[in-house]
Order: sequence, then C-alpha cells, then structure tokens
Amino acid sequence: MIGLAYAFALLTGLGLAQCLAGWILVTRFAAQARTLPARLPPVTILKPLCGDEPLLEEALASCCCQNYPDFQIVFGVQDRADPALAVAQRLRDRFPRCDIAIVVDDTPHGPNRKVANLINMLPSARYDVLVISDSDLHVMPDYLEQLVAALEVPGTGLVTTVFIGVAARRRWPAWLGATHISHVFLPGVLVARTMGRQDCLGSTVMLQRQVLEDIGGLRQPIPRTTIVRSCQAQNSAKPSSPTESITVAIAPKPYQPTSSVPNMKPIMASAIESFFNAFSCP
Repeated sequence: MIGLAYAFALLTGLGLAQCLAGWILVTRFAAQARTLPARLPPVTILKPLCGDEPLLEEALASCCCQNYPDFQIVFGVQDRADPALAVAQRLRDRFPRCDIAIVVDDTPHGPNRKVANLINMLPSARYDVLVISDSDLHVMPDYLEQLVAALEVPGTGLVTTVFIGVAARRRWPAWLGATHISHVFLPGVLVARTMGRQDCLGSTVMLQRQVLEDIGGLRQPIPRTTIVRSCQAQNSAKPSSPTESITVAIAPKPYQPTSSVPNMKPIMASAIESFFNAFSCP
C-alpha cells in the first residue's frame, strides 16, 4: 500500500510539474514582441465548409475584416444543399469590397472529404501565399499580418497558430470543451514544442504554393518529412525536396487579449460540439 501511495504521489507530482511548465510557457509565449512583416504579399485564405455549426457566420466574418491590403477568401462546399453555402453568400453580400470566391463542387478525391474540398477550391486561389483555415476560427484583424511576418523568416516552410476555446453556448458540454482546449491542449502544444516536436496544427496552415507543390500537393500522399524545432521561426535549411526538413513556426501574438490567456485568440465553439458537428456531414 505504501508503494502504491508513493506511485500515485509521483504521478500527481509529474502532473503538477507539467501544469506549471505549461503555465510558464503560455505566459512567455503571450509576452513575445509583436513582429511586423517587411512586405505584405497578397494572400488567399482557403475555407472549406461543411454544414452549419455554432457561430459560423461570426467566425467567417472575422476573416473578412482583416487589416491587410490584398487578400482573397475562397469558401468551398460540396453540396448545394449545404447550409454553409447560404452563410457564405450572405457574407459576400455583407462585404462587397472583400474578394470572396465561392466554390460548389462535389468531385470526390479519395475518402477525406475536407481534402477533396480543398482540391476543388485550389484552382480558384489567385495568390501564391496560401492559408488553409478551419471554419470555426474567430480571428483578429491582424491575423494575416502576423502569419506573414512568421513566414517571411528565412527557412520557414509552414506557419501555424495556437488557440484557446470559447464556449458558443451556456451549456456544460460547451464550457468543458472550451476549458479543455484552453487549459490542457494549448499548454500541451507549447510543452511539446519545447521538448522538440514541431507539429503544424491543422486549424491554420500558411505556406507558399510552391512548397505545397514540392511536397506532392493535395492530390498525392505527402511523403514523410522531418520537422525541425523552431518555436519562433529560427533559420534552417530551405527545403528543396520532400525528404529535407521543413521549419514550422508559430505566429506570435496574432489575436486580441482575453481574460484567460493574454494575447491569444478567442476561437472555436466548444470542442465537444464541434466534434459532433464534424460527424454531421458524411
């Protein structure tokens, strides 16, 4: 029994140490100085859509309000009966000065419907700097600016962002999901990066079109690559082939401060609700 007690005490101590490390890393990350890009190339945002979800129109509208001189948004659905299509059309009417393209194409490209949607949307992308962005992101007006600042550092191949959760409804599942994102997932990502992992989170991926083509594009399985440690977009060898390394940077401080995590973005509905919504589209 004494041995079991010591084992539980050790596990508890490790958990507390991880929580402390996560808190320190989140605080440091949030305190990073804001970097302005040297140039502002035109950017295309690819927003694959599937079905309605909490706060969908508000999330998509936040992308239309970027303080960025030249950008395009491509919304894509695979079914004309998809309720997200009506939302995209309303946004095009609300923001007539925003360059918005809407793609409706049900052409299949394998079992992954999101990738198939992106493949159908890509020909409508006008620019060579691409952002693949989830539909449930609520971003701040300098979202693109901060992504570009991280991408322009020599040697950076991919840029991603971290995020916090905000409950879309006053319900326990929504609160629990948002809490898990903000207080478990976010610190865990930063701890993992400190230990050497360089995951590119799928909620936001910025890259050059040429880099996408170099790794095989969306139509082919992407070869296994080595991800190099670069929490702040440190220099590394520029990838010239799929077998060479790709630096993944996290754009610092791209979002409005919130009460729980300073200088991080208010994002998403609850993870639990989003999970169930993900399975609402076959």
